[in-house]
Amino acid sequence: MIDNKINRGLNRAFHILFFITFGWVFLNVVGSYTAHTFVYITGGVLLALATAGMVILMKKEDCLTFKKVNIIFAIFFGVMIIGQLYMGYSLQYNPGTDLGSLHAMAKSFGETGDFHAIYNNTDKVSQGYLARYNNNFGIFILLGYFYRFVYLIFGRIPLMAPILLNILAIDVAVLFTFLIAKKIFKKPAVIALTVLMFIFVPFYTYTAYFYTDSLSIPFAVIPIYLFLCAVKSQKRVVKYIQLFFCGALILIGYELKGSLLILLLGTIIYTFLTIPIKRALAILLAVVAGFGSFYMVFNLSVKAMSFTSEEELYEQQYPLTHWIMMGLNGNGGFNQKDSTFTRKSGNYDEKKAANIAEIKNRLSEMGVTGLYDHLMEKSLYTWADGNYYIEHHLEDDPIYPDNLPHKFFLKSGQYYNWYYLYSNGFHIFMLLLIMVSILAGCIKSKVDIMTLLKGLIFAVFIFFLIWEARSRYIFNLTPIYLLVATDGLTIIGTFIKKFIDNKKLKAKTTKAQRQQ
Repeated sequence: MIDNKINRGLNRAFHILFFITFGWVFLNVVGSYTAHTFVYITGGVLLALATAGMVILMKKEDCLTFKKVNIIFAIFFGVMIIGQLYMGYSLQYNPGTDLGSLHAMAKSFGETGDFHAIYNNTDKVSQGYLARYNNNFGIFILLGYFYRFVYLIFGRIPLMAPILLNILAIDVAVLFTFLIAKKIFKKPAVIALTVLMFIFVPFYTYTAYFYTDSLSIPFAVIPIYLFLCAVKSQKRVVKYIQLFFCGALILIGYELKGSLLILLLGTIIYTFLTIPIKRALAILLAVVAGFGSFYMVFNLSVKAMSFTSEEELYEQQYPLTHWIMMGLNGNGGFNQKDSTFTRKSGNYDEKKAANIAEIKNRLSEMGVTGLYDHLMEKSLYTWADGNYYIEHHLEDDPIYPDNLPHKFFLKSGQYYNWYYLYSNGFHIFMLLLIMVSILAGCIKSKVDIMTLLKGLIFAVFIFFLIWEARSRYIFNLTPIYLLVATDGLTIIGTFIKKFIDNKKLKAKTTKAQRQQ
């Protein structure tokens, strides 16, 4: 563990940096809704209701037990699952873009069991897809074997099958977020988090979109839960088994969504800040062993499946520099011209060299001022969307058009404005609470688990300033946002409760003095 004085200084410096950088983005996010003033009203109403609810829960804390908290969660969770099943069925659509290609390839494998037949049912553009985008090996293997399992049992692969898998992924994340909350919060905050998760609309709208953003979501929270359990465990064998699987699950999450590598980096930094050096090294050795072991197993498995060859990869594969280059264009999102540029630049080494040259060219043309403007535009594109880009996918080719959910969740829907106002009002409300938690960290010097959670948000914020960005890409960390937002709500609730209690005490004292 780093010396306590240095530890506190680093913690405060981190929070100040986070507050300044993310705070500026937050102000611009808030300013981006000036044409939709009801978004502010929605956010304000949510803040008022949430604060009032938290104060009431704090006053009733003595009456609460964890048994009651569990029952409350079970009721909300049960209703949520019913809502998700309804939404998943109603919002079914024929997948397009990357998911469409992966769905078709995985379905081909599921029906044939032959990795050499995966492109049989794909269009010409998708030929060689996995060689170009080897970052999608993880989801292809997951969907492929899941489809194979479904096909062998039922003889067909209905679209609801991956949707049910996706609902399971989201709900596992919800469950483990609740379990984390029980370890780090008092009972009123755990109930507040339960309600926040229940009314968080993306947990319902994402059910029909079974891509990496949602299928990776359990691997954003289960490793944190295992890490917390391990750090507090007094049983050495259990501790290191938990840490090993913490690392292994981070690797699985990373193979599904590369941005989840931040969990490994965050865990390493947090461990060195809070735990004596010898214990820290032992803990991190176990985590890295789990990560490294599963990394080797995954790569050996990919080679054994041989759905791509080394030669094909060398000719087709996009280097990491491609996504950095694309992140320096326009709003930083996907750009077809950039994709075509990389594809036509030659083999892997030639692609990489062309990307680096173009990155230097774009940075030179932008200059410092231009780069700042670009990063602000990119930040807003990533963080100023409470819908997390989902309607752009759901409206592609809906199977049951014009039903009630479509009237709310598609841009062409009759009631879309209500959905837009609520989801973005909730988004501002959540970001505001996160800012409150960050501000509290600037004042409080102690490093605790909230430092790790806020560090993950800061890391993903920085990552998507550099990488190709889109609001959809930050969905898999929404459980972390909700945990930190709950911390901010607890801080506000505690402040208001103390204010009310002090006012009552003062009034009582004054009354007693008058009676004397």
